[in-house]
Amino acid sequence: MATLGCAQADYFGLESVRAGFCLTEEAEAFGCPIDMGTATSSPMLKGCRYTYNPMKRIYDEPDDLPDIDEFLNTGRVRTAIEAMSIMKRTHGEDYCVVGGNTGPFTMTGHLLNTENLVYSVWTEPERAQKWVGAIAPYCRAFGQALLDAGADIVQMSEPSASTDILAPTDFPVQSDQFVSRCLGSLKGYTILHICGDSAPIIPFMFDTGVTGISVEEKVPSEKAVEIANHRGCLVGNVGCAFPLFKGTPKDVAASAARSGMPDST
Repeated sequence: MATLGCAQADYFGLESVRAGFCLTEEAEAFGCPIDMGTATSSPMLKGCRYTYNPMKRIYDEPDDLPDIDEFLNTGRVRTAIEAMSIMKRTHGEDYCVVGGNTGPFTMTGHLLNTENLVYSVWTEPERAQKWVGAIAPYCRAFGQALLDAGADIVQMSEPSASTDILAPTDFPVQSDQFVSRCLGSLKGYTILHICGDSAPIIPFMFDTGVTGISVEEKVPSEKAVEIANHRGCLVGNVGCAFPLFKGTPKDVAASAARSGMPDST
């Protein structure tokens, strides 16, 4: 994992090294079935861990979750923590070491089924908050373990809190407050990434207390800079598919140059 995570700097000249690589490692540690993929495909979540059926009012309670220490020492969660120390030793002097983990709302959706979780936000919001609150300590513990092992930054991905899935008005209650507990409170630098058009929730993202936020290409960079209003670092928004994968070096340079800030700054 460390060798692969460092390859982005060694072979492609990027300015950081990072592990892990997907949002299934924590779900697997919680007991969700995972398809580990192939040489040409990424791991995929194949099912939930708990029953969560708002239509039938049948719920499992978040009272049989594993011990946090057990969680941290399971599978790829443990491997990612160990990779941080290796990457810090081999590349930490010249590169920023980034540890990636999954946000609490997204992780809860992996355990319960995201569609049902989002439905419960409308029908029984307190029940949804109870579950996300129960998962948040695991997200925080994993993030702190990555930092303690050598990561310079923890970058949390919370894609299920995107405005494509969760209404901006629901974001502060269902995701934001829990991200604040498990990312904004870490002893180290932190970045929160949310997919989709995150412009309406950028102020809330900074309310979590993170060092910075990461946005994707759906958010014009100049608009993100304006909304951020110097509240923290802003990462993005060069597209993964285009231009990084399908574009040319010239396309990438042009996309990276868009900042919306005066030339003097």
